[in-house]
This record gives sequence, structure tokens and C-alpha cells, in this order.
Amino acid sequence: MIKSYFSLEEFHCPCGYCNNSFFVISQTLLNRLNLVRDKLQEPIIISSGFRCAQHNEFVGGTSDSSHTKGLAADINIPDNAYRFKILPLLLDQFNRIGILKKGIHVDVETFKPSGRIWVK
Repeated sequence: MIKSYFSLEEFHCPCGYCNNSFFVISQTLLNRLNLVRDKLQEPIIISSGFRCAQHNEFVGGTSDSSHTKGLAADINIPDNAYRFKILPLLLDQFNRIGILKKGIHVDVETFKPSGRIWVK
């Protein structure tokens, strides 16, 4: 059984528009993040999980964002040493990874190309 390190509140949309009345987060995403967290042995801070359409547009997300489907999370990366430690663990669990200025995006979207790393 996979230990749960995250609360669902960490994945709530922070917008104030939707009040999280409709909120979905993928169990596959959670399971993979929990496996990474278990191996990392350090906290993982979710900076963005589920986003309603309005908040996704506000933050400049794409119209087909995996965040709006509860299939993605952005992880806060405090420094390059942490990025160096977490990246191999994420590569072991995810095949869609975005490198952000202060974070890393991971998703479990199955209708988009897999085996991808991009920089934004």
C-alpha cells in the first residue's frame, strides 16, 4: 500500500471563482507523487494542482491544460540542489515533465504525446 503524503487541499484551485465545488484529482497522479515523495524523503510542495478554467486562463495555462482535468501538478522547486535530487525520481514515475523557472510540472495525461520534457 502506498503511503499518502498529501492532503487533497494541496490540490485545490486557489482562484476564489470556483470555490472548489467541482474538484477532481487523478488517483494515478497522487499515487505517483506519493512514490516520489517516499523515495525523496523530503517534503514536496504542490504550487498548482487542479485549476478551474477561469484560473487556468488567468495564470496563462493552455486551453487544454491537464490541470483543468485534475491530471497535473506543479511542484515548487526551492533551489537547484532540490531539482537535481527530485528530477530522476520524477523521470522514474512520469513521462510528461515540464521544467519551469521555479518548479516542475508533471502530468498523467494520456491523450497527449508521452516521453516529453519541455522548458517553459
